[in-house]
Amino acid sequence: MGLVFVANKLAVPRSLGEWVKQIAHGDHASRAKMTEMIEMLYWLNKAKDLESKVKECIVCFQAGKNLHSVIPQNEKNKLPVTERPLELLQIDFFGPIIDEKGKKKQKLVCVDNHSK
Repeated sequence: MGLVFVANKLAVPRSLGEWVKQIAHGDHASRAKMTEMIEMLYWLNKAKDLESKVKECIVCFQAGKNLHSVIPQNEKNKLPVTERPLELLQIDFFGPIIDEKGKKKQKLVCVDNHSK
């Protein structure tokens, strides 16, 4: 039995495609990393199959790895509209700030989403 090459890449029979995708996605790699890992392999619709593998992975979805495919670009990081003050606070650290003694300090900043 010989090997079949397409465009200098080893052709993977359809019957082994799912196995190869599972191996490549074993550590929940992104589509780009999976493509890089198996760039020497060829099968029809490989890019589409790899994209589907990542989109359908429940572990990746729960970890937020494939949210870009679920949330439209204009909805990312959008905060809800609040109806009254103190309903939604945004809290973060600001700094480092050098004080008068030359020491680095951080400031805790709190912004009320309703009144900002």
